Amino acid sequence: MAPRSWTRRILVPGLAMLLGFAVLGEVALRMVRFHYPSAAERDVIWSRERDPQLFAKRFYERDEREIWKPVPGAEVPWAPGEHLDPSGFRSAPMSLEHTPGVVRIAVLGSGEALGVGLPREQCWSSRLQQVLADAGERVEVLCAAVEDTTLRQGIERWRAEVRPYRPDLVVCTFAGVMEARAANSGCSDDARIEGNCGHGFPDYRQRARLLPAWTWRLRSVQCCAWIADVLDGDYWTWRAGVLDQERLAPLEDRFDAAGTRRVSWKEFSALLPTLRDEVEHEGGKLLLFPITGERALAGLAPAVRDYHAVLLETAQRQKIAKLSGMEFVEAAVREGAQLEDFYAAGQLTAAGSDALARQIGGAIRPRLRDLRHAR
Repeated sequence: MAPRSWTRRILVPGLAMLLGFAVLGEVALRMVRFHYPSAAERDVIWSRERDPQLFAKRFYERDEREIWKPVPGAEVPWAPGEHLDPSGFRSAPMSLEHTPGVVRIAVLGSGEALGVGLPREQCWSSRLQQVLADAGERVEVLCAAVEDTTLRQGIERWRAEVRPYRPDLVVCTFAGVMEARAANSGCSDDARIEGNCGHGFPDYRQRARLLPAWTWRLRSVQCCAWIADVLDGDYWTWRAGVLDQERLAPLEDRFDAAGTRRVSWKEFSALLPTLRDEVEHEGGKLLLFPITGERALAGLAPAVRDYHAVLLETAQRQKIAKLSGMEFVEAAVREGAQLEDFYAAGQLTAAGSDALARQIGGAIRPRLRDLRHAR
């Protein structure tokens, strides 16, 4: 009877008290509205709205080096029935081997280069191929642009996805639009690429769980995780990054605002000759064709205009070929065109896309002969 008596008198009441304290603690934490986001919730990669899509692998997926990239063969969300090619490019499938006499052009960039909101045949990369074909030129265009990406991501995409195709000409359209943005939790694109902002790989969301997902809804579990993070410093690192982002975000349109941007202007400038050297090492040529977007053209994003100025200055100093989309649109507006002819709701219109294709087509056509014989 002694062991059973001990169980009844000591162990059972003790467990009941612990359970009671846990319940009271849970109630108290909920009354004061305590909430501590999970590691995955704290670690915003693209945005809180877009991150779930990366791990659902519908149109984009998480990538260690490119941060995010299109899913090969995925259906284009804004163009029902249209699919990316088997390599994740928005262009007709092409072989790694070159077709004799055909100049291969690759396009790197963000939303304007990808043609967000337009069917593929109206994207300026597709229109470029048609414009040159109409002029009797044999070219093929590979569109490797990815929505909301930066030059830092574009270089990784060039290395991993585009370089094997050995394009004769790489058209780079990054202009500072995404580079100037405040970095999520103070983590720059370079820090994200090199070490996942100190979290390592695989990503939190891809790791095996120690506890069932539902347990995180318990405030007591959140509180224990918070105490552990405070003690080992993870909490303070995260809070410092959040404060950095919150300070810069309202001021990110100012070039001189302090804080961590996705790509600093100094890094932006240094990456341009890096890309030029890598493209030339593969036997190709680089053409900078910065597209600054509607807000910069409307005077609402002075920081982007300053990044654009840095790009032009770097191109001149480093002797990199350049052609400014912003200068072309501004010249057209001075001659009577409207900004609305080129952009609507922040996206290129079909007419704007066609105009850019004709501008760049006219600029590169005289170079095609040299590119054709360079190989």
